Amino acid sequence: MKYHTPKSEDEILPNKLGLKDPEKIAEEEYRGFLRAEIKFESELEDISQFNWELISSIHKTAFHHLYEFAGELRQVNLSKGGFMFPAAKFLPSAVEEFEKEYLNPLPDSFEEYEHLSNMLHHFMRNFYLFIHSGRETDVQQDFLPT
Repeated sequence: MKYHTPKSEDEILPNKLGLKDPEKIAEEEYRGFLRAEIKFESELEDISQFNWELISSIHKTAFHHLYEFAGELRQVNLSKGGFMFPAAKFLPSAVEEFEKEYLNPLPDSFEEYEHLSNMLHHFMRNFYLFIHSGRETDVQQDFLPT
């Protein structure tokens, strides 16, 4: 396993700031969400396609100040409550399939924003592509008009 933490830190990801308090980490993640939202909202007119590169860029913008792995697919296997998420070695092919099947066919201007938002949220949460996947979809959903 790439990350090994003592039992008392099972829920704490190693971070650049050395934070151990979950509330302080949540505050830093929130600051990152705000930074990503401001950046990408100001660039929204220039975004021509919602693709994996954009998703990864949003993740990196939100978390690069906190995590070394920001914007990268996870390299470790994860489980939660006894449920094993897809193995890290299969994530590149899962992302490729997701782009091919769902993102590439999308038109340049989205008409069904709610559908796209729900699909993206579901995919990110169920595959845990990043170490703490799903959180960044809250930011991504803010970019999509309701």
